[in-house]
Amino acid sequence: MVAIVILRQDGNGNLYDQDGHLRNATGQKLDAQGNIDFTYNSLNTRIETLGTKVRKLEMQVVQTGDTVKRQEALAREVGLEKAKHDVNMIIDDDFWQVVKHEKLGEGEFEVESSMSFGGSQWCRPKSIDAHRSTDHAEG
Repeated sequence: MVAIVILRQDGNGNLYDQDGHLRNATGQKLDAQGNIDFTYNSLNTRIETLGTKVRKLEMQVVQTGDTVKRQEALAREVGLEKAKHDVNMIIDDDFWQVVKHEKLGEGEFEVESSMSFGGSQWCRPKSIDAHRSTDHAEG
């Protein structure tokens, strides 16, 4: 932080600020003996330190914001990859392999309901008992 100090010079060459405090050529406040005012120096140092800390905190906030944005993007990407994986698992499911290799006898399979997945169809077998009960009429 920079403070502008306007100095006036008296007839003896002494420099004074607007409040009438004695200053040296660099603008530092002097005490009655002409020594640099310790309170002024200490306060100035603390202000500079505080400014440095504020700049560091601002940088951390920016970095944290960037990190959060990256993590959110990664989470969205992971979620999308998980969804793609789930779809691929359904498409590549071993269920289709079981249906292809299962040997069914004639008359043991009747379509009760079906669903279409793209070019494939899924059929649910009717139980053998249910199939037989429809074939024989009781007399």
